[in-house]
Amino acid sequence: MLLGTHYGNLALIDGTISTQLQDNSTLEVPRYAWRNVRPLRCSKYVREAAEDLFGLHYSKSDAWNRRYHDTVVRTLGEGDSLEDLADSGVLTPGMIVGIRNPHSRYADRLDEKGETVKYTHVGLYLGQNSQGESLIADLYGSATFVRTEKDLHAAGLKAVEVLAPQK
Repeated sequence: MLLGTHYGNLALIDGTISTQLQDNSTLEVPRYAWRNVRPLRCSKYVREAAEDLFGLHYSKSDAWNRRYHDTVVRTLGEGDSLEDLADSGVLTPGMIVGIRNPHSRYADRLDEKGETVKYTHVGLYLGQNSQGESLIADLYGSATFVRTEKDLHAAGLKAVEVLAPQK
């Protein structure tokens, strides 16, 4: 269980969001203490949560540079959905989802290779709920969410890339 204070490589945890998965198991998604994962640090949030929940180790990088430090599994095209990728086995729990936020103050930023950023936000894929919808955990501003791809779209966000830890 993640509740409590952790030391060493683990994060300080303020609580969890209980999330029901398709297999009827419950995943306790962490809400980290603000001293450890500050607001607007979505990339650090997914890195910490991936390690705590799935034992996966991702690079330390900004959201828009993850594609250069982790493994790009798939770039989503028009008509692609996270549900389809999960159903086909391409998207698995613990993978990071690059998310385009057209309203981000970083949207016109250049990445470390001098290219216009492809996305400015990231979330952590948790699995599917009982309706078969993909669940994404993310730190957006100062709030931690667990939401579906439909919820992302309603907020003006779009999943654009799937990443795995560097091999």
